[in-house]
This record gives sequence, C-alpha cells and structure tokens, in this order.
Amino acid sequence: MGQLIEQKRTEVKKHVATIHCSNSLGLLQRKISNALLFHAYPELQKKEEHEITVKQLCNIIGYNGNNHAVIKEALKSLISVVLEWNLIDEESGEEDWSASAIIASARIKGSKCTYAYSPRMRSLLFSPTMYGKINLIVQSRFKSSYGLALYENCVRYKNLPHTRWFELDSFRKLMGVTEDTYPIFRDFKKRVIDKSVEEVNMYSDMIVLPEVNRAGRKVVSIRFKLKEREKKKMLGVNLIDRGGENYSIIETALALQLKNKFVLSNKQLKSIFDEYSEEFIVQKLTIIESSKDYLSGKIRNLSGYLLAALKGDYQLPKSSSELMHDSRKEVEEKENIEKQKKLKEEEHRQRYSDYVTVQFNKVLSEMDSKQLQGLQTAFEENLVSQNNMVVLQKYRKDGLSSKIVKIFFQIFIKEFYSDVLKNIMGFEDYINNL
Repeated sequence: MGQLIEQKRTEVKKHVATIHCSNSLGLLQRKISNALLFHAYPELQKKEEHEITVKQLCNIIGYNGNNHAVIKEALKSLISVVLEWNLIDEESGEEDWSASAIIASARIKGSKCTYAYSPRMRSLLFSPTMYGKINLIVQSRFKSSYGLALYENCVRYKNLPHTRWFELDSFRKLMGVTEDTYPIFRDFKKRVIDKSVEEVNMYSDMIVLPEVNRAGRKVVSIRFKLKEREKKKMLGVNLIDRGGENYSIIETALALQLKNKFVLSNKQLKSIFDEYSEEFIVQKLTIIESSKDYLSGKIRNLSGYLLAALKGDYQLPKSSSELMHDSRKEVEEKENIEKQKKLKEEEHRQRYSDYVTVQFNKVLSEMDSKQLQGLQTAFEENLVSQNNMVVLQKYRKDGLSSKIVKIFFQIFIKEFYSDVLKNIMGFEDYINNL
C-alpha cells in the first residue's frame, strides 16, 4: 500500500537551533530537510543511515515533477550548509558551541535515497529541549522559501500572543536574505515580509501580523502577532501514497456516506470539504434524498447531482421544511459533543496551567540563590532589550511577587533556559497521568 503518514504524526519536531539560523536554503531544500528528519526520526538514534524512496520523498514535500536532478542538487545543498548553535550549561554557565552540516551524506541509487546525519546533529535533533512543530501537510503548500522560513520561525511561538522581537539584521538572515538584497526597508517589506505573511496566512493554521519597532525613522526590529486559524469541524485527513499520487481520506461518517452512496472520488471529497461546511453538505444531502426524483430512482448520476446542488445552493421547498428536523437535530447533537469536548480541553489546560505554576514556584524556591540572581539579571536585561517598559517597571517595583512579572519570567525561562524546567511534565504527559 505504500507509506502511510498517520494523522497523529504529520508534524516533525525541529530544534530551534535549526530554525533560528542564518542560511540561504531555498524552498525545496527547506522542505526536503524537514521531510528527511520526519522520516528518520523514529530510528534516528538506532541507525547510522536512513533510506527513503525518491517517490516517497517527493510525496511528502508535495513535489510533482520528475526532475530528480533537482532533488540531487537540493541534497548537495543540505550537505554544504553548516549550522552553528550555542547552548548554555545552566550549572556552570559555560558556552557549549557546536557546528554541523544539516545532513552528513546522501546517495541516490535507482529509486532509493540513502542519507545520514552527523553524530552531533543526531543528538541535537533527537532530544530537542526547545523545538517548533513543523506540520508537513502545511509545509507542502508553500510556494516560496520566504513563506516557509517565516512559518518555521513563528510556529514555535504558536501558543503565545506573538513571537519575540527579532533585530532586523538577524531577521533578514533568518529569512535567507543577504545584506545587499533589498537593502531599503520598504523593498524588503514588499518583496519578503508582505509576501511571506501572505503565504503563512493563506496556507498555514496561523494568522500572523507584523509589528515593527523604530529608532527614529529607522526600523530596527520586528515581531509577529499570532492568532490560530479557526479550524473546520470535519477535517481529519490522512495522506497515503498510492502509485506516486497523494489521496485524501477523510474518515467521518459523512465522508463515508458521500463515498459509498454518492460514489465520490477521494479527490472530489477533499475538494468538497475544503470548500463547504459540514452543515451545508448535510443540508444538500437532505434536499436530494427527500426529492421525488431521488425516491423514484430517476437520478442516474448521483455524484454529479450532488455537486450541482452544492454549487447551485439548492434550497428545500418551504412546504417540506419539516424534513430538516432530524438533520438539524443531528447537527445540534454533534455541536453539543464538540462543545463538551472543548470545555473538557479548557478544563485540562487550566489544570495544567495551575500545575506548571506550582512546579515553577517549587523550582524557584529550591534554586541556588546565585543561580536565581543570575536568571533575574538576564531577565531584566531581556526586558530592556525588548523595550518592555511596563513589565520592567513592575519588576523593579515588585520583583517576582507581581503575578504579571512572574508570567513573563516563566516565559523567559522557558524560551532561553528551558533546562531549568526539564522536570516539569509537558501537557500531553500531564493529561495522560491524570
């Protein structure tokens, strides 16, 4: 049947050192880098080399071409690009500097691609203390390297209201823009920022909005406000490789009804669910199934009739409105289930937030006074560098006794000194232990 990308595993955890790095990777190279890590991750520490078919690799990145020379050139680029990163030892304060190529080697023989990571890169990638989750289905939609680069640099802040402030020179490097390319900010904004924001907002599950910080008239830093895109209720897509093509299998009762009763193809199913809400589809099904032509068996092409009903927004005659009752009741029941599920999730998140607060306070109380003072000094310097005067003034007045300061301090520790919180369970582990 080929390679199955399960719904629960469409994301690859990518260390921030490999996201927040300056490089000139193009769109194809970025996609391939993430796809190779996704494929290798389950056995990253067990195997020296990993194997994937060229067809599988192309399916994962959404590449429909047959020019394998392009794939080879992209792999060569990943070998030539060197990443470097600094990690700080929390106890000694010593700098731990490392450097490595993204992949150490690659080989294509026949239909198979074999590749390997350096030991240093394997260690970094397998046990990331700080990471962003890159959704490979989302990744495959991007059309430019700028859009994908912005998505990668925003996604690790997904549950926060905004990213950190990026100094403009650093942000240019993160986006793969050289110093002599678009040196005037208005050109950089038009060609890079606006284009990448448009793609992230169009193709990803986030809405981003840029904010700039100026020193006089000069833009010196940039950050992005983040908002989660409202999800359609019925989408639950698995990708499956069949003969080199990607099919979308939407595993809901409604989808199965459309597939079995109305003989819709997988491609038609995806198109319908992308364009119409579940309630709208159910409404048109009810109209069709209550019509005289349907009941008398006169409709010969059910799939074509349904597509026409959706596109033409066929309406139920007022005299037959009572036929909508059962359908409406079913929709309401589904909405109630979703509502209860959402309330339960909110309850879990509140309990987890309380747990993190308690554990964080415990960590601080048990921390060596010298280490705590060092963290507070770094926190204050960060507030100054971010020009966060409201929190800075509150901190200088009330210290960590202020609730709002404690929240920002916790975010700061999580972002820059995550090893301090290594014994605090993640959300999923906490829920599984309830």
